[in-house]
Amino acid sequence: MPAVCSADVFPEENNIALKGVTAFDAAAYVSGTVGVEEVINRSSFNANLNDAFVLGLRRDGVEVSYAASNYLRCKLQVGGNGPGLFVYNVNIQFYDYASEGLNTLLWEKNTITALGNSKLNAKDVAQNCADMFASAWLEQNPK
Repeated sequence: MPAVCSADVFPEENNIALKGVTAFDAAAYVSGTVGVEEVINRSSFNANLNDAFVLGLRRDGVEVSYAASNYLRCKLQVGGNGPGLFVYNVNIQFYDYASEGLNTLLWEKNTITALGNSKLNAKDVAQNCADMFASAWLEQNPK
């Protein structure tokens, strides 16, 4: 069973930033790896991770649209010692799009998971990321 710990970067009240937002320009990707390059095919892992993340969001009623005026990103960093142990950090961020200047980070959540003697699975990681976001989003936008 994986060990998980979580941290909110902003106070819980910042979930209000998600209220009324129904469409997101969403994507998931691997932003870094250490010691697992021979175990993970990054290209196919990224494709599977992104597809499963988008599907997980849609399952919870979130519209995924590349035309949305925001960014929702699930970034994954993976470390390990080959096929025996993986540790990964999932960082999910919601940004407001700015046509000029810097995009504004409105909401963020992180989790670190350790998998002993397990195979790292893109669908499981994506589900973890989608669930973290959906929990906060559904709190502000009940079905």
